[in-house]
Amino acid sequence: MLTNGFTREEMATCAAGASLTCIESVTMYKTGEVTFSVGQQYKVESIHETIMVVKNDQGRPHMMYGSFFRKHFALEKARPVVHLSETGLNAGRRLCGAARDDGNRSVHAMFAPLHATEFRENVCQACLAAWANEAYDEGDPMPEYIAEARKGHLADPAAGHAQASAPQLVLEMQ
Repeated sequence: MLTNGFTREEMATCAAGASLTCIESVTMYKTGEVTFSVGQQYKVESIHETIMVVKNDQGRPHMMYGSFFRKHFALEKARPVVHLSETGLNAGRRLCGAARDDGNRSVHAMFAPLHATEFRENVCQACLAAWANEAYDEGDPMPEYIAEARKGHLADPAAGHAQASAPQLVLEMQ
């Protein structure tokens, strides 16, 4: 990190277009004018090693250093998404049908630690719904979180829409 600059992590997550939330109002020393209001969201215009440009309440570009940023703003980080994937012939294919080059990671569904709440909170909901509906037959003993995922999927079909598997698609096309 450079003096008054940004850390590598801040530079990576504060790219142009990122949203910042003001956690402490900023008032100009001489004029008393509020330039940034607490709770307000601001869009990053650009970032360099030592300066970030954000439009203030008056709509003017405001240059800030890393120390100012850390004192007055919080970065809204996107939660990482973990997709569940198949094994065997279709190994790596995500259960929700999402492309594998979207920057998110995949875990084979049958080996995923879905019993861990911390892990399950980051799993793609469409993948989880597909796993809940396909991995267990009705009447089979299943973990409580799978039963809950099934209920949630049946109550709101759009929340856990799963795409048909490749063999199903071939049969439907014939």
